[in-house]
Amino acid sequence: GDNALKVFLFGSILVFVVYPLGCILWWSLQGTDGLTFANYASVWANNRAAFGRSIFVGVCTSLLCTLISVAFSLFIATQRGWRRGLMLALLLLIMVSPPFVSSLAYIRLYGRRGWITYQLLHLNLNPYNRWGVILMETVSFVPLNTLLLSGLLAKNDRSVIDSARDLGARTGNILTDIVLPSLKPGILVCLLLTFVRSLADYGTSAIIGGRYRTLATVIYVQYVGGGDMRLASAMNMCLFLPSILLFFLYRRQMGKMGAAGSSRDRVGRLDLRLSRGGVVGWLIIGVSLLYGLVMVAQYTAIVLSAITRTGSMPLVFTTQYVEQVFTYNVSSLVRSIEYSLVVALVGSLFAILFAYYVERRRVKLGALFDGLATLPYMIPGTCFGIGFILAFNHDPLRPRKLLLHKAEIVKLFSRTREKGFTLIPLKVYFKHGRAKLELALASGKHNYDKRADLQAKAAKRED
Repeated sequence: GDNALKVFLFGSILVFVVYPLGCILWWSLQGTDGLTFANYASVWANNRAAFGRSIFVGVCTSLLCTLISVAFSLFIATQRGWRRGLMLALLLLIMVSPPFVSSLAYIRLYGRRGWITYQLLHLNLNPYNRWGVILMETVSFVPLNTLLLSGLLAKNDRSVIDSARDLGARTGNILTDIVLPSLKPGILVCLLLTFVRSLADYGTSAIIGGRYRTLATVIYVQYVGGGDMRLASAMNMCLFLPSILLFFLYRRQMGKMGAAGSSRDRVGRLDLRLSRGGVVGWLIIGVSLLYGLVMVAQYTAIVLSAITRTGSMPLVFTTQYVEQVFTYNVSSLVRSIEYSLVVALVGSLFAILFAYYVERRRVKLGALFDGLATLPYMIPGTCFGIGFILAFNHDPLRPRKLLLHKAEIVKLFSRTREKGFTLIPLKVYFKHGRAKLELALASGKHNYDKRADLQAKAAKRED
């Protein structure tokens, strides 16, 4: 039983992680004449700009997000009581919110007719650009980074801080000479993690970016709009390779974070007053309060958008949208809850068993499988989506055979052999889960029919 469970756990990683990625690699090398690198040459020739935009957004988002995360984690670490609990609850709320919801709130607040930009400041700004993408990704990625850094701050050596105070060190010196250097492994982890997540994000660019499309968005458009699976697979591999490199660097830094402070007397909460920390302390306070205000405004906009009429100013309250949810979208809401519960239960059980064998039992190749299990979080969602389609589904754009009875085939074939007759499709529809095609046997018009039609059209024009 124990061996069967191990085979099931680690076999699931191979089947649902490694196999789909292998399918993407195989399809990216497919050409009309066999294996080729022509797809990669096409990606490089036609999508270098999109790749450069992805790198630019990733770098800017990583720097800005890490800066805010460091400030906010220090601000939380110095708080106590209900204020600390409120800020942690705000972080959890942001983490569980879908990214596109934040993007819609961004449009409502800062769009061409935004409540803040247009209604309050009377500005007509274009929100659909690279800076909007960077801002929204930063807002969405800060909570996880803040929680990572907060965990590292809790491992700071209490005796070092107490010794610095006994020697007369000021709050600003403690921050710059002790606390911030201790966060160096965590800062590197946040930079790498944010950069990889930015490369993988396609929803924010699709909603906020406008014509500024990153490579992840181009992959989605290429598959959905263009239907070229080989080219989409090659794009995914181009995005996957830097992601996997950064992933290994991330894992290495996470190992250093785990080793840091493992045998120390944990601080838990920094007993520091940031207002006495000079420029650094006030900068931390200012950045943290600004981020908190942006988040409060964002979720206030979400709530007000649900209970006020769109485009109305002053605001007119209505229950129309809430009623529509429970009238037309109840089934979708129920399915979302059902799928979430199933994923939560199954995923949690799988993770508990997997962690037990990797961390407690120390099975062979456990570190390798641990890395493979973490991989889906670090690479683009479109990459795994296309990988699962290639691995476990038929090609949705493949030619389909039209199924007919033999007598129908013979009858239609014989009629189409006659001069002037052909088969034309009239409509495609679904019936009991099957696609149906309605056909018609048609013949061309005779000359006298054409003349009659011309006479009818001329008479209609005269009228």
